[in-house]
Amino acid sequence: MDASSQGLKAVAHEAEEALDELKLNSISKAVETETTTRSVKKARYCSSLPDPYLFRLSMLDGKKLKEILEKMEAIVSEMRQFGFFKTSQPMTVINPLGIGHMRSAESESTVVIGRSDDLEKIVATILGQAQSEAKAVAVLPILGEDGFGKATLTQLIYTDVRIQSHFQVKSWVRIYDKLNIAHVTKLITDLTTMGRVPVLMDAMDLIRQCLQAELTGKRYLLVLINVLNEKTDNWEQLKPVLDCGRPGSMIFVTTRSYKVVSIMGTMTEYILKELNDDDLWGIFRQRAFGMGVDERPKLVEID
Repeated sequence: MDASSQGLKAVAHEAEEALDELKLNSISKAVETETTTRSVKKARYCSSLPDPYLFRLSMLDGKKLKEILEKMEAIVSEMRQFGFFKTSQPMTVINPLGIGHMRSAESESTVVIGRSDDLEKIVATILGQAQSEAKAVAVLPILGEDGFGKATLTQLIYTDVRIQSHFQVKSWVRIYDKLNIAHVTKLITDLTTMGRVPVLMDAMDLIRQCLQAELTGKRYLLVLINVLNEKTDNWEQLKPVLDCGRPGSMIFVTTRSYKVVSIMGTMTEYILKELNDDDLWGIFRQRAFGMGVDERPKLVEID
């Protein structure tokens, strides 16, 4: 057997282990929540359910689900190198983007699974606020656990044509750690001015002036992803720099922290609920197999 076949077998075996882990977690968590008698019945019942329900992905915490999806993406990516899948169109996976602007993602498309209602409600909220004459910038927090799809949903909102046409300036920044005021201000300035202004490491006053000059008189949208800052002072230092846009400007923040919501939010937070099992199975299948790929029964089915 040649090297390609051996590699494919190894990847397939790893995929099977990941799927088994999902199944075992599902059944063990179901068993723990019932009495001994009911537990036995539930475990037997789960073992007879169709494939999507065996996963019971909602029982897994968001972090674990995220790890498994990333693992499956890596496995399937390697499978594609061996020509295992033949697709009519490329696999669509949301770019994690890192710290940066949405330039690369604006050209991508994706399928909304289980979040269409959330998308429409948040877009309606943003557009409604955009008509406001309030001078202070509005801050809308999107609250949800890790793995609930906050960043993905936010990307879809950001690239929505209705949103694009309402804001003159738009920037997207992912916050990896604490809200470092100097670092975040530099990033926002660089992205908002599209690099036209040199962002000097030790010229914060100039950076603030450049940012305010760019935002003043314009309706802007700023997206801050994964904010974990729970220090009021940090936000109080950054907010005045941003409070200079045209009425209807908006900042929206994704976070898993209620304290962040209380510190930064000026609007009622939008709470993302976990997806149901059918939607989670659909996401898992899309992330693993991509769009336009027929399911492979031997990989989907769990004996």
